[in-house]
Amino acid sequence: MEVFTWEPTDAVLPQEGFRIVESQFESGPKQVYLKGRKPRTWTLVFRTTYETMCEIRDFWKARKGGYEVFLWRDPENGDYVPVRFKAGENFAPESVWTRTKRYLTGSFTLTIEEILG
Repeated sequence: MEVFTWEPTDAVLPQEGFRIVESQFESGPKQVYLKGRKPRTWTLVFRTTYETMCEIRDFWKARKGGYEVFLWRDPENGDYVPVRFKAGENFAPESVWTRTKRYLTGSFTLTIEEILG
């Protein structure tokens, strides 16, 4: 399985949650069920060179956007996590890229979602 090796520019914390179902009985009481945790998601922010952006874009294209699973190293614990790019999200770097010294630089974000086994 391929590994996403690029480090995001900003600190990355996952969005986490739980799947909870509530049922209301006709007599009034509620019953609450825990269906498990939701997959974690991370929003990766990159401020980088145009060349690196192209490498990441090529990785995204090779995975067919949000179709193919790959591994990403969780910065909190160092474990490799199976993830995929967020379904339906386009690769859309900001249109503002500036030339600093000899490099064209800019920023973009990608969202990845954990695959629960």
